Amino acid sequence: MDELTVCTWYVSRRVKLPLDVAATTLDRVLGRRRPWADDDATRLGLTSATVPVPPLPGTARRRHGSLRVDPWPAPIAVELELEPWSSSHSTIGLRPRRRPPRWRAHRYWASAASTLERLDAELIAAAPRAGWVPVRRAS
Repeated sequence: MDELTVCTWYVSRRVKLPLDVAATTLDRVLGRRRPWADDDATRLGLTSATVPVPPLPGTARRRHGSLRVDPWPAPIAVELELEPWSSSHSTIGLRPRRRPPRWRAHRYWASAASTLERLDAELIAAAPRAGWVPVRRAS
């Protein structure tokens, strides 16, 4: 089993925000990004402005953009999705719009995971606190 088997290129992360709050916050966070702002691209890992596209069934938001994967010379065209996880959580996910080379899969996965981690942190920081109450487990 020395060979790496690629099962999926979809990388996702759960966000601790209800879907309606996550969707409006995502629109606000990505809507203010400018394609020429290098600080935004560095912070989030997305190298171009995201463009809204019609959502697929079951998704709340879907956007096309580009993901910077070091040391690749060109960014990868990706699709960013926001979908429901539960009544109090959402999921953000990235998938390439065209399959990257299989021998570089580990670099794509690492870049996608770190980009989603940064985007999750930005969504939590930008979310309005008055509109939702985090659900806590009963002890």
